[in-house]
Amino acid sequence: MHVFLDLWGVLIDIRKTDRAYNRRAASILASRYGGGVKTWLKAYNSAWRNYQSRLEEADWSRHEWFTVVDRLDKNLILETFGVAGVESVPRDVLSFSRNLENEVMSCVAAFYPGAEGAVRRLHEAGHKVYLATQAGEWHARGALKRSGFANEFDGIFSGSSQNSSKDQKLYWARVLRSVDAPASSCVSVDDRTDCLKAAASVGFTAVLLERGERGKSRKLLSSIYSSLHSLRSLPRLLDQLTAGKSQSRRVRPEKV
Repeated sequence: MHVFLDLWGVLIDIRKTDRAYNRRAASILASRYGGGVKTWLKAYNSAWRNYQSRLEEADWSRHEWFTVVDRLDKNLILETFGVAGVESVPRDVLSFSRNLENEVMSCVAAFYPGAEGAVRRLHEAGHKVYLATQAGEWHARGALKRSGFANEFDGIFSGSSQNSSKDQKLYWARVLRSVDAPASSCVSVDDRTDCLKAAASVGFTAVLLERGERGKSRKLLSSIYSSLHSLRSLPRLLDQLTAGKSQSRRVRPEKV
């Protein structure tokens, strides 16, 4: 099987990383441009809140990924410097933003315990494993620098590589063309139902990871095949899928 694991929420602990991300960015900016870390942190936090709001408001169905993200990434840096009262803005704001993001992620990305082992067990079982993320390539590679399994993935698919948002059908259609594999052999594992729905729309088997939701029952979308509470359960689920597909190929149609 071809298994696509989401970065944020499936492999990376969002809460731990979020808490450290802005502090690390502020520390880097203070060391390069002077001023106190608290000043930069206040400025970055303010710009980051605006960034997140605009990201949520973006109409991904009408705009390419780069059109939205390039503009927002530039504004994040410009607003940060503006609030911090620093006039010496980097000449190439966009490149600076991407490099800063890569550097911060390589320092703060907190992978869930067991994530590395889960990826390796999938490989040992003969599956191909890919990283799939809404973020940019530089963001994903920065995060993997922090991990102990940067070379364990057969490929990285990102918002930038697909030039599309992950909750759009286009993202997954492009992924499917890249791996050159039938959709029936592809599994997407995510903690976001909108992204899973998009993956299922091109034939992927969609698996919802619900960390911290143990004991809470809710009706799954018809497009979602199953839900898990841990990546440790994924190899067994894939075995069941593989066996089921193999069995269905053995069944002969009844004669009419």
